[in-house]
Amino acid sequence: RARPTVVVFDIEDQTRTFKKQELRTLQQVLAGKMVERRQLQVVPRGVLRAALTKMRRWRCVDWKCQQAVARGLKAHYVMATKVLKLGSKCMVMGSLYNIRTSLLQHSASITAGCKLDAMVTVMERLPGRLTGKLRLHRLPVQPARRVAPVSPVKRVKRFNKRAPVKGARRAAVNKA
Repeated sequence: RARPTVVVFDIEDQTRTFKKQELRTLQQVLAGKMVERRQLQVVPRGVLRAALTKMRRWRCVDWKCQQAVARGLKAHYVMATKVLKLGSKCMVMGSLYNIRTSLLQHSASITAGCKLDAMVTVMERLPGRLTGKLRLHRLPVQPARRVAPVSPVKRVKRFNKRAPVKGARRAAVNKA
């Protein structure tokens, strides 16, 4: 059975304390830890970037955009992550949305310090909280359909047949 596919979108930093490169690194840590759990497959970042470019979008934070991209990539789940500031601490909220039902499947949050080292630890622990109690239904693998090979001779004969002509031209064409 195949594992469900998840699209891990960019981390939305509402604290504005992290640089873009740091957020990309945190996203890669999160995606790697999601795969490490062996319950989900993650769409590669390059494929996600190509899909966003094709849609002429560079950021995808709202649900409609994420849903459209995930459906285009034939994913089953969307992973949306936010970093919020609560006093002197930061809270990371991870949400796993089901594309088929358009509902929130599971959510988890972890509170830690607002330094990069603390965020790396949070990103390592978040997938365990998200998928630990989550019952992901394994998808049946679709067997490849066998198609009988067509010989080149039959293919040529099939396309060289003249189509029957209708109407008044029928008699003139058929006489010729």
